Amino acid sequence: MSVNTVFRPTRFGYAAFRYEGPVTVLVGGVKFRARLNLARLLGQCLTNALHECAAEVLELILPVPLHPKRLRERGYNQVLEIARTIGRELSIPVDVHSCARVLATPPQARLAQKNADVTCVGHAPTGCRTGGDPR
Repeated sequence: MSVNTVFRPTRFGYAAFRYEGPVTVLVGGVKFRARLNLARLLGQCLTNALHECAAEVLELILPVPLHPKRLRERGYNQVLEIARTIGRELSIPVDVHSCARVLATPPQARLAQKNADVTCVGHAPTGCRTGGDPR
C-alpha cells in the first residue's frame, strides 16, 4: 500500500487503494472476521494518506451506514470503525446520525461485479438529512 498512489479517481469517486493483494486481506478481515484491529490499521493508513493530500479541507466524516438488519447480523459497522480512527487522528467529527440505510441490499460479496457496481450507484440506499448538529 503505497501512499504515493492513493486517492486516484475512479468512475465512482476516489479510491485510496487498489482492492488487491494485502488490501483484500485487511478489508476481508475487518468485514467478515471481526478483526477490528485491522479497521484501526486501515484507518491509520487512510489518515496518513489524507495528511499528504486532503486533511486540511475535511470538515466531517460521514460513514456509510449498514442497514439495521445487517448491523444486527454483523454486530458492528466496519466503515464506522475505520472512520472513528480517522476522525480521532485528524480531530474531525464523525457523524453517525445524519444518514440511515433505508434499503436492505444484498451483500455485495454475493453479487457479480457488474451487479455490485449497480448496487453502488443504481439507487439511493441511504437517506440523509442536511444541516443540524452532526453529533
